[in-house]
Amino acid sequence: MNICRFINSKDIRKHLEDLKYEFNALEASWLVYQCKDATLDERHKAWKWIIDNMPDMEVPKRSMCIYRESLHDTLRQYISMEDNLVARFCSSEEGVFTIGRYCNGGDVV
Repeated sequence: MNICRFINSKDIRKHLEDLKYEFNALEASWLVYQCKDATLDERHKAWKWIIDNMPDMEVPKRSMCIYRESLHDTLRQYISMEDNLVARFCSSEEGVFTIGRYCNGGDVV
């Protein structure tokens, strides 16, 4: 898989491709996450490819990010969460979405 495809800047993409830069799983995962034009399906496919083809690693604690023992497990959980949110959004159950939260009968989910 060409992870460079997920780099928003064509100049940075070309530079890294010219260098034949090899991303680790964490770098690749982040590039997929931040890509402005990747669909949800493309992101999920890319993350699943990363899980299947790249070594697992820890996610270090940083500003705005808690420590995680396994990037692969974190990606699986994130994919599952997004699939669940899409399923809820597309369900026939009545509800309202506001600023990233799902409200159903007054309960915020």
